[in-house]
Order: sequence, then C-alpha cells, then structure tokens
Amino acid sequence: MSLRLRVLKRHTSLEVPFDEFFMAEMRDHDGKPDLNLSVFDIDVDCLVRTHAEYVVTFLQPAPNKKRGGLSLNDCHADFDETQDPAGSIIFEYARDRHVELRFLRESELRVLAEKIHTEHVERERSAAHGDVVAYGQSKLDEADEEWIRACATRPKWKKAFGR
Repeated sequence: MSLRLRVLKRHTSLEVPFDEFFMAEMRDHDGKPDLNLSVFDIDVDCLVRTHAEYVVTFLQPAPNKKRGGLSLNDCHADFDETQDPAGSIIFEYARDRHVELRFLRESELRVLAEKIHTEHVERERSAAHGDVVAYGQSKLDEADEEWIRACATRPKWKKAFGR
C-alpha cells in the first residue's frame, strides 16, 4: 500500500491551533508560505525508513521525541504534482520518492493545511526516535554504504547510533 507522507519539522505542531501549525509547517526558510510543498510517495512498510533518511539528512538527533508525519492520501486540493528527486537528500530511497506539490496561491495551500490539521489524529504517521535509531543501527550493522557515508559527515548521528 502506498502513502503520501508529509514529514513535519516538529511533532509538537500537531498539538497547536491551526495558525501556529501553518506558521511552523507550511512556511519556507524565508518565512513565506511554502508553495512548493515537499512530500514523499512511499510504501507504507517504509515509514520508519523514510523518517530516518529524512531526519539524518536534515535534523539533529532528538532523543525521546517522535518524528512527526501526516498522510496526505486522499487530500484533494488545487496543486500541480511534480516528481522532484531532491538532490539534498543523501539517501537514494527518500530522494527518489520526493514529490513537490506546487501551489499558485497561499489560499490553495491553506485549504490543504486546514484539512490535514483538522484530521491530524487520523492522518498521523509518525516514528519514534528509538525506531529511527534502531533502523540506522541495523543499516550500519549491515555495512550499508549510504549509512556509513552519512555517519561520516554527521558525527552527532554517528554517536546517536552508538558508533
């Protein structure tokens, strides 16, 4: 079964009113509405893998924290879907499954954001930090070259994986 996953910047975004959610999760690095919303089209069985590959690429280890995510399956909004392998993602699986949902206006993005925020309980697809760490450890135990390279450039994750 497939899943369209939006990885959240902060799991706690699920616990706040809509305006705070929108500010935290639907803005780009410049603070403007993110009209090119990054999502991943993945196999449901690869949820932890996708979270792991995303967080090791972009975030610092955060023990005892969930890695938030929301299903965007069956979210109908006004956007153009564009396959966009994200070159900044260091793992092939996540990089190749990256899709951008491109909106013309903030109002269109808000329609999607309101739907997923309202339905966040049913849509949540998060991963525990411990599951992310266990996945990374298993890949290192297998001597997976991508994970070895990732840890070579991310010493905090290498330490989090007990290496």
